[in-house]
Formats: sequence, structure tokens, C-alpha cells
Amino acid sequence: MIESAGVTYQACLPLRWHVCAVTPLDIERARVDNLSLLQSLATLESPTDLENGADPVVAKALERLEARVDVMMTMLSKLVAQYVDMPPKVNLKLGARHLEWELQEALPGVGAQVLLMVYLSPRLASPLRLFARVISEQPDRCVAEFLDHDEEHEDWITRTLFRYHRRVLQARHQSQA
Repeated sequence: MIESAGVTYQACLPLRWHVCAVTPLDIERARVDNLSLLQSLATLESPTDLENGADPVVAKALERLEARVDVMMTMLSKLVAQYVDMPPKVNLKLGARHLEWELQEALPGVGAQVLLMVYLSPRLASPLRLFARVISEQPDRCVAEFLDHDEEHEDWITRTLFRYHRRVLQARHQSQA
């Protein structure tokens, strides 16, 4: 089992996986796609930051524009979702270097190389594509360690996990208040 170094995010998310042979080019292509996805999610999910001295008229106009873009993104994501074969949701724990998930089908086998496709947000119908090696499995649970050890890739995953983890804590705090 992997040590839970750093932030992890526990959720029930759509996940698809399959055993595959992995090349360095596969990892590089997935990294480029993942960085784009993670940066897009950060932009979509973060509120617009306006400096304290911003013109109130400009701030109000930007708020209205952002609200319109949010509506359009919601409509677009619902339209695209109709054409995407979304995998079932599973309970999982995502870390910067590993993914642990509940198995609902055949076991991949320790040592197997797999492609994990995690759909982090309903706002984007694109998955985070992670090539990994299975390091542990139990009858109902599997753990895989990512093969991509690129520092920037890991940093963007960590930022995303931290943002999601913080959001969960804020929701808990608000429900207790």
C-alpha cells in the first residue's frame, strides 16, 4: 500500500480503466492532455479575482459575463454528456502519485500496467488520463501508482486535489454552522 503523502481526494467519480502496454510517448501525450485539462478546471472552478481597487462598474460587468459563461458551460456540458459514454461512478481516493479504487469487475493483477480515466468534473466531459502500474489489490479494491513522475504534472494534480479537498472541508464547515 502506498503511503498517503500529501493531499488525497476521496470521491465517487466516473472511472474507466483497462490493462494496456505503455510507451514513453503514451505518457507524454497523456501529460500534455492532463495539464491542459487541469489548468482548464482551475480556470473554470476558481472565482474571478478582482483587486480591491477595481472599478465597481467593471467588477459588476465581469460578474455578469462570468455568470453568462457559467450558464453556457453548463448547457454545453449537458449537451456533450449526452454523447459521451460515461463510465460508472466508483469510490476512489486520488493522490498526486496514485489512485485507489473499488473494483466492480475483474482484477487487473499486481504489476499490470493500466490506463485510468477519471472524470473529475461534470463541467468537462474529458477524463484525466493516468498510466499506472497496479501495486496492490484486494478482492474489492485496487491501488495503482502513476508511471508519469513529471514534476509539473504532479504539481497540477496536487493543486487540483488541494482545491477539491478544501471545498469538501468548507462544505462540512458550512453544514455544521
